[in-house]
Amino acid sequence: MELIAKLKHWQVFLVLFGTMYLPVLTVGSEMGKLSSVFFFTLNLVMYLVWVHTIGVVSKRYVVQEIKRNLRFNIFASVYVVVFIASMIIFVEHLGSNIFIILPFHIVALGCLAFNVGTAAKSLVSATSKSDAPFSSYSGTIFKIWIYPIGIWKVQNQLNSLVEPNQ
Repeated sequence: MELIAKLKHWQVFLVLFGTMYLPVLTVGSEMGKLSSVFFFTLNLVMYLVWVHTIGVVSKRYVVQEIKRNLRFNIFASVYVVVFIASMIIFVEHLGSNIFIILPFHIVALGCLAFNVGTAAKSLVSATSKSDAPFSSYSGTIFKIWIYPIGIWKVQNQLNSLVEPNQ
């Protein structure tokens, strides 16, 4: 976790976007669809690991009275990955039956939102050394959620928390 927290913003950006655009290199080949599924899942897992790292590392710097338990975050991350993997595998069998897919999809979005919200609250609470109200970490939620832009700000904030001398 410390390794990811110490990465610079451009390194995290390259890793996340590199896995997103690698399938473009295999377009037209026999491995095109398989590599797209693999790299999409890899990108999702790497994004969830980055969000989880934000929460875990910043939790170390939060005042003892306001520390949160992050066990549900692990379950939520695993649920999202299992949901995406099962949708990739079973989408041909389910077809467009929205009544089967929709409830699981809503739970997956809720789990993802919970992970992002917990990470943002931990990061802002660690930097401010007090329990952060929603108004103070709502901007961080959107920076993490829209991660192409947010990586540049959030990773810098995490770097300054981990290595205050730089």
